[in-house]
Amino acid sequence: MKSRLELALERSNDIQLDGAVLKEERYETEGRKLAAKALAKGDFNLKEALAGPEQALLLKGVLKTLMANLILPNKQEDLAAFIALKAAFINLNTQTEPLLTQLESFLADYLANRHQLTVQIEAHFRPLIEQKEQEIERKTGMKVKLSADKIPEAQKVLNEQLATFEQNYLAELKRAKEVLANIINP
Repeated sequence: MKSRLELALERSNDIQLDGAVLKEERYETEGRKLAAKALAKGDFNLKEALAGPEQALLLKGVLKTLMANLILPNKQEDLAAFIALKAAFINLNTQTEPLLTQLESFLADYLANRHQLTVQIEAHFRPLIEQKEQEIERKTGMKVKLSADKIPEAQKVLNEQLATFEQNYLAELKRAKEVLANIINP
């Protein structure tokens, strides 16, 4: 009778490691590290680091990391991170600069429009919010300041509107990513 370990070892004897796959994964991981370094250090020359016989494999990892970092911002500080991302893309291919400049405006508009949508929904639900604030004050004797996201009815509308709004922006961002990828790696 064989132990579980012996059975597992027998089954693993048939497994062959594909050297090409391992090589591709290793270089892709190295490319991801190069992209991370470029994002962390603004003066890192990504194009120079990619020079060599395995450039295509490294570029694959670099692009995966850069594209993964190209997301819709949640706050104004996230736009600052885009500047490093923009520099890394331009370092790879200067032809990306016009598109990235448009993307920078697009992302700033996204934040502004998202805030505006939230303000509009809050204004729409202001009478209900004030009513809830007065109810809480009557019950507890304390003045409270509520926002739309604290009122279930308003929160539902806000979440639905923001989801639709975000889907539209994500669709445009996806198209921009495809164009970027085609410029860098035709």
